[in-house]
Amino acid sequence: MKGILKIIFSFYKFILSQLKKNKKHVILSFVLIIILLVIISYIIYIYNNTSSSKKDTAAITSQKSITINGDVTNSNVQINDSKTTEPNPTLLPASEWITIMSDEYNYKVVIPNNFILISPETADDRSRHYQSPDNKSKLIIRAQKVNNGIIPEDFTLKDFLKNKSISDLFDFMESEGWYAASAYTDALQYYRKCLFDGENVCYFEFSYPDEQILFYTSEHNYIQTLEASFIRLR
Repeated sequence: MKGILKIIFSFYKFILSQLKKNKKHVILSFVLIIILLVIISYIIYIYNNTSSSKKDTAAITSQKSITINGDVTNSNVQINDSKTTEPNPTLLPASEWITIMSDEYNYKVVIPNNFILISPETADDRSRHYQSPDNKSKLIIRAQKVNNGIIPEDFTLKDFLKNKSISDLFDFMESEGWYAASAYTDALQYYRKCLFDGENVCYFEFSYPDEQILFYTSEHNYIQTLEASFIRLR
């Protein structure tokens, strides 16, 4: 800015010197001086606006404070979010399958090795509850002795549909000594296979969210593997 003013001042001195040498050009010199003043005024105006804009930007920057936990604060608005979001575990396919069997209740099945046992197995091996790595899917294995060849009610298909509040039965198959059923609710898919031999009854039941249908069926064949491996030992 100082350099520009020096150039303008030098030009002004030049006009005055020419005016003294040749007074016939008074009008022309007067016009040039007016133009010069207009230019000076415009330059000062631009300079003041630029300085003001820089100050405003600095003020806005100093008023804002953005932190990693989601708190945003400025002179007019304050948003405080004290909630912390835990990272969701990644759902990965099982690296291998492990065999679960019971001689007492006459069954065998393979389960994914990355499913977590959330309910300790009982002394008589009647119940096992597993959960997927992302905590969204469950695998239940239950077994019980049969009295007089009658299947307990909580092992029947009717009880399966009633207790899970299942809205529709998608598929059902049965034969001598077993049945299999798949059904769904608004958010979950269910698959159960039940075996009975006159002395024992057992089933596995697998439930998983709708958005993971492809993962557990066509992509990694969980349902097919569980169904095919769930058999009687004798």
